[in-house]
Amino acid sequence: MGNTTKNQHYVPQFILNNWATKEQMWTLNKNTNKIFKTNIENICSKNYLYDIKSPFGGLITKNEYEKRFAKYEGEMADYIRDLLNIFDLNTTDALVIRKEEREKLLNFAISIATRSPKMIEYFVERTDISEEMPNLINEFHEFINSFTQIYNIEVSKDECEKMLNKLDGLRAIAPEDESNITLGLFNKFVGLDFNKGYAYILKSENETFFANNMFSITGVTETGNKIIYMPLSPKYYFIYSIEKIDCWDKNKINVVDDDYCYWLINNTSCDCNFVFSNSKEKLEKLINSKLY
Repeated sequence: MGNTTKNQHYVPQFILNNWATKEQMWTLNKNTNKIFKTNIENICSKNYLYDIKSPFGGLITKNEYEKRFAKYEGEMADYIRDLLNIFDLNTTDALVIRKEEREKLLNFAISIATRSPKMIEYFVERTDISEEMPNLINEFHEFINSFTQIYNIEVSKDECEKMLNKLDGLRAIAPEDESNITLGLFNKFVGLDFNKGYAYILKSENETFFANNMFSITGVTETGNKIIYMPLSPKYYFIYSIEKIDCWDKNKINVVDDDYCYWLINNTSCDCNFVFSNSKEKLEKLINSKLY
């Protein structure tokens, strides 16, 4: 398909690389309990995830959304690297983030949370072009089948509707202005008011790990406090919290301790088959955990 990107990542490679050694990362297959090393090119990705294939060959979307994500990731890679360099000079275990930084990191966390295969499928299933724009389906169906005689392929109206539903979903998760990703999209699914709340970068005592389909996640603490959690590296992670967190005791805030991470990875709604870490020993400990 020419100079198009086939293997499209839903977790940016610059983030994955923070767990890798020479672009290799330790991986646990939860179905077989086997631990192995793999290249970051092979994980948290799917062929043509952000594209719609033409029934006649090629891509209708022409890598448009993949290019948008790549541009956005390039900007965030420099920003996050500089932010963590500042933290390296800080002796505290927590860094309270200003409003401008909060919005930038929150947008990034939500962008990652909404672009996994599972979430794209979720949005597509809840998009119904036939109700919103029934004439558009008919027009698109007629247009596609105007090429039938050339390619000797007939495309059903249902197939046309599926393509339009995915296109509508992609437009939602990859707007031209990435800063608008939070506006209305995630609010109605999570019920968070992004004009309120607090944001922090925390230092991890137990080098973090993560699972496919669950890199940036939402959670609820024992006190009912809603949070958004996103690891930035094995040492640092970002947390957005509705309530102000005054105590950094990991057992009290219940978001950074091992038990909480294990629960997240084993939560069936996450539907994850692989767990990733920069440490083989960490994954072995996970397998032997009573919570696994």
